[in-house]
Amino acid sequence: MNLTVALKPEEHLEMSQLEYDCRKDVERWLSMFCKVQQAVATGMGIVAARESVAKANGIPVSTFNRKWFDWQDHGWEKLINRAKWPVHREAGLPPAFRDFVQSMYFAHQRGQTGREVHRKVVAQWRKWRAGDVTMQIPGYDSPPEPQVHTGLPEGWSKENLSRLKPSKFSLITRRRGTMAAKEMLPNIIRTRVGLEFGALYQIDDQDYDVYTNLVGINRRAMRPSGFNALEVLSACHFAHCAKPMIYNPEDGSRSRLTEEDCAWFVLFVLTEHGYRADVGTTFMAEKGTAAIRAALAEGLARVTDGKVQVATSGILGGPMLEGLAFKGAPRGNFRFKSHIESSFALVRTIMSHLKGATGTRLTAPEENYALLKYNDKLLKWAEKLPPQRAALLVKEVMTWQEFGQVNHTLMEMMNQRDWHDLEGWEECGFVANEVRVDLRGDEWMSYEDVLRLPDERAKEFALRLMAMPGHGRLRKLSPREVFNGGKHQLTKLNRHLWNLCLPNEYATATKVQDNHTIKIKDRAPGGGSLVYMARATNKHGRIEVLSPGDKLRVYANPFSPDTALVCDESDAAIGLVNLMPKSGVLDADGAMRVHGSIEQLRVELEGEARAHAQSLVVQRQHMIEHNQAVMDGEPVTEREVTAAGKNARAGRAAEGVMDEAERGASDKGRGLRAKPLGVAAGQMDGMDPMDE
Repeated sequence: MNLTVALKPEEHLEMSQLEYDCRKDVERWLSMFCKVQQAVATGMGIVAARESVAKANGIPVSTFNRKWFDWQDHGWEKLINRAKWPVHREAGLPPAFRDFVQSMYFAHQRGQTGREVHRKVVAQWRKWRAGDVTMQIPGYDSPPEPQVHTGLPEGWSKENLSRLKPSKFSLITRRRGTMAAKEMLPNIIRTRVGLEFGALYQIDDQDYDVYTNLVGINRRAMRPSGFNALEVLSACHFAHCAKPMIYNPEDGSRSRLTEEDCAWFVLFVLTEHGYRADVGTTFMAEKGTAAIRAALAEGLARVTDGKVQVATSGILGGPMLEGLAFKGAPRGNFRFKSHIESSFALVRTIMSHLKGATGTRLTAPEENYALLKYNDKLLKWAEKLPPQRAALLVKEVMTWQEFGQVNHTLMEMMNQRDWHDLEGWEECGFVANEVRVDLRGDEWMSYEDVLRLPDERAKEFALRLMAMPGHGRLRKLSPREVFNGGKHQLTKLNRHLWNLCLPNEYATATKVQDNHTIKIKDRAPGGGSLVYMARATNKHGRIEVLSPGDKLRVYANPFSPDTALVCDESDAAIGLVNLMPKSGVLDADGAMRVHGSIEQLRVELEGEARAHAQSLVVQRQHMIEHNQAVMDGEPVTEREVTAAGKNARAGRAAEGVMDEAERGASDKGRGLRAKPLGVAAGQMDGMDPMDE
C-alpha cells in the first residue's frame, strides 16, 4: 500500500495490536483514500475523486464521505467499525476491591478455581450488610446494593471475579516460593558446538537410588552418595567416586559427603586427569555440598596462572521481597549444571534394576518398608554368628563392596554408549564412518582402519562398500571415545603444589614413627591407618629420608591415597611419600616387592653409618695385623722396632764388607790395585763402621 500520507511509527504499533479482520478493514479504507489523493494529484476535483472511488468500490457516496471526514478530523482510529470490533473495557470494579480479591487468591494454598474465593467475598459482604462494620470490603464506603436478577452487587458474579485471578506464575511464587516458580521460566538453550575440549567441567554430588550394607560398621542399610565430574564437550563422566553413609545409632546422625570431600575430589580430578593449560578450564559448581569455596578457587587460580577458574550458581529459595521474615531453604540452581543433572537421570535409570533399588518417597517400592527392616535384622544376627556362618546369610541388599564394583561397571557402560542423542554431536564431528564386508556379521572397520590397509585393492574395495546400504554406517562416537581422543591436551596438576591449593586445616599433623614410617588415620569406612614410608621425593627428584620424631603435616587425598604430600610443621613442602603396599600371606611376589622397598630404605639409612664405619674398617685391619705380629714374635713395641732396625742395618753393613772383599780378591787376580778395606767400606757407607 502506497499512501501519500504515511502513518507514524507509533501509529503502526497501535495498528499491529488490532484484530486481523479489523486491521484489514482499516487498511482497505486507507487504500481507497490513497486513490482519492492520487486522482486529485492528476487534476481531478476532490468531490469528483471521492465519488469515483466510492462508486468503483460499491460504497454509497454518503458513507464514503462520512468516513473521509472522520479520517481527516480524528485520524485512522476513527475508521474502526466499533459495531463489529467494540472496545474491551475492564469491569468497573474499584482498584482496591480488585487487590482485595487477588489477596484472597494468594491466601489459599491449594485453591485452583475461584469458587472458594467467591464464596468468601460474598459471605463477608453479607455480614457487612447485616451490620458488622469489621467486615468492610476495601474499595467501598458502604455495602454495595445487590442487583435484582442476581442478588449480588454489579460485577460480582463468579465468572467476573475469576478473571481477577493472578497468573499461575504469581500464584506459585506466593504460595510455594521463588524456587518452584522458576520451573515456569524458559530454559537457557546451550550448545556444545564450538566448545574446546577440557574447557568446561561440571561437578555435582548425588545420592544413589539403591541401598547398600556396610557390614561390620552399619547396622542398617543406607544409600551411598558420591561425586561426579563431567567433561561437558564429550559428556563423559571421566571421574566419579562413591562414599557410604555411616549411621550412628546413638544419636541417629548420618555422616555424609562434606565440602572437604569436594575439595579433595577436585584435586583428584586435576591431578589424575588435568586441565587445559592453554585455553583454561572452568569448574561449574554449586553452593551446596559440591561447592568449591573461595580459598580453594583462589589457590587453584594461583598455581595454574589463572587457567583454572570456578563458576558457581546462585542461591535459590530466597524471599520474594527483602522485607519478608521467612525464606525457603537455600539451594543451588540445578539448571546451572543442566548437563550433569540430566545425566544423573540416566544413571538412576541404569541402576533401577539392582537389588535394594529405591526412589523418591512416592516412587519407591512399597515392599521396601518391610524388606529393609528384615535386612537390618540380618545385619544384627550376623554379628552374633561366626564369620564363616554369617557369610551364608542371603540378603536382598548389596554389600558396599559389591556396589563399588557394580557402580564402576555401570558408569563405564554409560560412558561407552553410542545410542545416545546428545546435543550438537554431529555438528562437532563426533561420528565415525564404518564398513563391514559380511552383512550377517557384526565386525565393523572404521574409516581410519580402512586407510591403513596395506593392500590398495582391498582399500579401494572397502571404500566402495562404505557407500552401499547395509555395508556402511555413520556411527555416533561414545562419550568415552571423544574424551580419550582429547585427553592428551590436558596438563596434570603437580602434587607438590597441593599445600598451595588447599586450606592448611585439611592437612593431618603427625610425627615420623621410630620404624621410619608415617601413620595417619584412614578416612575410608572402617577406620584403620594409612602407613607411608618415611622417604620423600622432593621437587627435584631427590630422596630425602625423614628422621623419627620429625613433626609433619600430611596432605593425603582420600580418593587416591597412594601418594601423599608431606610438609614440615610450618607447612613448607618436603616431598611426596608413597603408601606402603599390603601383600597377602601367600603372595610371595608381593612380599618381595615390599621387601625390596624396605631394603632400599635400609641402604639409604645406612649411608651415614657407612661413612662412620669406613674408619673402623682401617682401625680393625691394623688391629688384626698387630695381633698377628705379636703371635709371630715380630717386634711390635717401639724399643723392639728400634733394636730390630739397628740389627738390620748392621747386617746390611757386614754384607757390604764381604761383598767388597770378594771384589778385591777378584781385582788382585786380574792385576788391579785394591783399596784398603776400611777406607773402601767407610767411603761406601759414608760413615765409620766402627761407630755402630
